[in-house]
Amino acid sequence: MTKEALLNSQKWQWREFTELFLRNASAPPEAALKHVDNWLADKTYLVGTEATSIDTDVFKLIHSPLSRLSHQEREAYPHLSRWFRLVQSSVPPDDRCPPLVISRTRLYA
Repeated sequence: MTKEALLNSQKWQWREFTELFLRNASAPPEAALKHVDNWLADKTYLVGTEATSIDTDVFKLIHSPLSRLSHQEREAYPHLSRWFRLVQSSVPPDDRCPPLVISRTRLYA
């Protein structure tokens, strides 16, 4: 598989993820947040080495569930939090996604 084909496949998978997440909006978001956190364990962005529309779409999708978590609960998702801060710095804030404070240091033991 070529690199371009792999990237396109990953983009398709993340689009499918967003559709499934939206269809199951009543389901608890923890599994979806954990999935994103695990995926980002050794990556900077969801697909490739640069931010894409996929990062922006997933960012907007998980903003609300992440904003409902306490700082302590967010610490369970270190890779997601790192990525979220990075993407948030490049996405203009709006009424739907106001800036969210994500601590870089552990606040709780």
